[in-house]
Amino acid sequence: MLFTEEGKQHRAGLWLVRGEAAYARACFATARAALDPEDRPRVLAGSIMAAVYEGLLSGVERAGDRVLEAEPRLSATRRLWIAGRTLLRERMA
Repeated sequence: MLFTEEGKQHRAGLWLVRGEAAYARACFATARAALDPEDRPRVLAGSIMAAVYEGLLSGVERAGDRVLEAEPRLSATRRLWIAGRTLLRERMA
């Protein structure tokens, strides 16, 4: 949690995390919308990385203002699942 100089819990930390997460999600959506469907096969690795980062972002959002203590992570199994799901989705698009 983030604290004030007096040691009291500071709720601005939660506001900051939520705002940054919303901004990141908007950037992901803008990039996805700007991608020409013809180029999708050439940026498969980037699409997989973006999907993994979005999964990590979900962990950051769940941690809220405890993000500095919680250190959100994705297990190797979860990352593999996300990569496989993204690969299938991109191949079928």
